[in-house]
Amino acid sequence: MSASHHPSCHHYQELPPPLFILVVDDEEAVCDLTSCMLELHGYSVLRASTGEAALELFDAHADRIALLVIDIVMPRMSGPIVAHRIRLIRPRLPILFVSGVVSQSNFQGVMGSWFLRKPYTQKLLVAKIQQLMANSS
Repeated sequence: MSASHHPSCHHYQELPPPLFILVVDDEEAVCDLTSCMLELHGYSVLRASTGEAALELFDAHADRIALLVIDIVMPRMSGPIVAHRIRLIRPRLPILFVSGVVSQSNFQGVMGSWFLRKPYTQKLLVAKIQQLMANSS
């Protein structure tokens, strides 16, 4: 048998690496639940429980992160500070801020991002993500 190529192999194209949603929340249970909600809808997720860890993940995967979901109130480094640092590198990255403490009226218009109040349902979370993705393309 000769070492010839199968005809269907000529049409092979390497698939691009997956895009990720970076989920950041200092409450591990909330981070896990949010990640699971997104994974159930087919999204690939990276998780971080601190602002520092989020920045490390972003540095490692900056070109593959499609969206940031981040808690506003976190110890040591708040969500808006993390988002500001990320936006220095990716100014148009869609960001969904979440909080159970801060209200939307206190937060409206910060960096042109979206806000979702905790606790949120899977349906509402996914709808916001889809809106953000649609508006950023």
